[in-house]
Amino acid sequence: MEVSWAPQSGATVSVGANGRQGFTAVPTNTETSVAADALQVLLRRRLRLPLPLQGRRCIARRCGARLDARGDHYAACPATGRLRRRAGPMEVALRRVLREAGARVVPNAKLRDLGVSQAPRQDLRNIEAAAFGLPLFHGVPLMVDITMVSPLHADGTPLRGASATDGVAARGARARKEARYPELLRSEAAKLVVVACETGGRWGQEAVDFLRQLAVARARAAPPVLRRPAELGWFSRWSSIIAVAAQASLAATLLGGDPWATCGRDGYTPDIDMILADGEQAFSRLPLNEDGGSC
Repeated sequence: MEVSWAPQSGATVSVGANGRQGFTAVPTNTETSVAADALQVLLRRRLRLPLPLQGRRCIARRCGARLDARGDHYAACPATGRLRRRAGPMEVALRRVLREAGARVVPNAKLRDLGVSQAPRQDLRNIEAAAFGLPLFHGVPLMVDITMVSPLHADGTPLRGASATDGVAARGARARKEARYPELLRSEAAKLVVVACETGGRWGQEAVDFLRQLAVARARAAPPVLRRPAELGWFSRWSSIIAVAAQASLAATLLGGDPWATCGRDGYTPDIDMILADGEQAFSRLPLNEDGGSC
């Protein structure tokens, strides 16, 4: 899946959403940089080469399955607790993106305390990021959940339909979140947004559309002539931050490391000139010269 922009220069710029963003992000800060050992693991998985895994069987006592050499088991086995741990850095990255987009973010809030449903007081469900004040979906609060799912079962066999259709695992994640938060589907006071990616790096269509809408809304603060470049810049920055967090966290958990060691933290929101400078690699904003190239 590719997301394309048509900047004012007339050129079409494609932003990869099919698994490359975690590798093509410009490492200008800690949020878009991957450690050398983690990058090696990710590249070996992408090439389907053996990983330096320790042990022959799953560490979870109630599993104990024989490990494969490519990390497929640990990428999908829920018994180890690694799936839950790898979500942490992704949640931090998501909340940073939402804050940079202009939202007031409440992290890990109980659904019963958000005033958007009739959840009973004993309800312990929470939402990873409740975002208020964004000019999307008529301004209602957004209940945003981010998740990483594997298109393979823990035994290495593909999910039903995943071998023939892209994005099956991401769509399955959306269905599970709908089952978990049915009140949000019926509510007029809030909207559920699921930012789902697969372990190979592919993002769900809903996630791509959401980041694109955030970028469009954020770019409205730029002068009209710079809005399209700003959209691309914000989208590229935010998709890189989330993709790198997801892939670095995956690499850490495959090797039994601490995903929080790879986690970036909240920082300042960059000015528009920095966003445009980062987007300069994609296309030039200068007019064409007589030879057809940029001045």
